[in-house]
Amino acid sequence: LKMLFAPDAPLLVGFSFKNDLRELGRSTWADHCRRPPPNLCDLQTLSGKSTDGLARLVERTMHQPLCKVEQRSYWLRRPLRAAQRHYAALDAFVLLQVGSKLVDVPLSDPKHLAERLRAEMTAQVAQRAPAGSRSSNR
Repeated sequence: LKMLFAPDAPLLVGFSFKNDLRELGRSTWADHCRRPPPNLCDLQTLSGKSTDGLARLVERTMHQPLCKVEQRSYWLRRPLRAAQRHYAALDAFVLLQVGSKLVDVPLSDPKHLAERLRAEMTAQVAQRAPAGSRSSNR
């Protein structure tokens, strides 16, 4: 986890990561998780629909439903049930599919996909920055 929050970490694709940060902040990893990872692409932010949940974004971009029933199951019990493992894998994979659709780069080109996702997030961060804090090219 510490590696994922390092400045040279690989691109992380998530959704509504502020919720994950809140949970991590309550864990033994709290010291490493005070801020979002520097290489995070939050698809909720990228989609421009901050009120939509992941299921709605999947429906809108993939034209398929995403069942979130297991999201509220008891994740502290080990071993995880097969349904929980399936949900976790699907939840992670669907992020890549949605990210691919949002930036119109196929999953078959992961390097270009990562570059586009980084570029889109960088552009959004720059747009949200106060005018005085943006760097100029003078």
